[in-house]
Amino acid sequence: MADGIISTDAPLTADQRGIVQAVINLIIPVSDDGRMPSAADYDMIGYIAAHSPHHLPAIANDADKLDRAAHEKFEAGFVEMTFAEQLQLCESLRSDSPDLFRALATDTAICYYQQDAVLEALGLGARAPFPQGYSVKTGDLSLLDPVRSRGPIYREA
Repeated sequence: MADGIISTDAPLTADQRGIVQAVINLIIPVSDDGRMPSAADYDMIGYIAAHSPHHLPAIANDADKLDRAAHEKFEAGFVEMTFAEQLQLCESLRSDSPDLFRALATDTAICYYQQDAVLEALGLGARAPFPQGYSVKTGDLSLLDPVRSRGPIYREA
């Protein structure tokens, strides 16, 4: 494979990857004005493989389930269906099985909102929060007095 992963190491088959990419595009599609990119523009599967590899078996199983349902209902593979048909099928399956692609949706949102282009499109700086930092409203630190008066609540190492 071109990305340095041999086929026995690949977490998803080529068909499953295509289905997952299509679902990722349904989770966060490109905005109507084109200002916000689709989540499918980023390597979500690579992110999940690196940060949440324990989610991959469920994602693979969900992809297979979705493709079987597509063949039964539309007599076509999920990736061959139109965006509207894909959305309709996913919504109908999620009404019966709310956990369908739950891990994928969560991981997609986490990865998506870390992307520089997304942060810039939202009007946020595409930078780390420090050393420049963000301004934090000064509060009444006397509210911490009851906590401080408790003393240490941990065991010294």
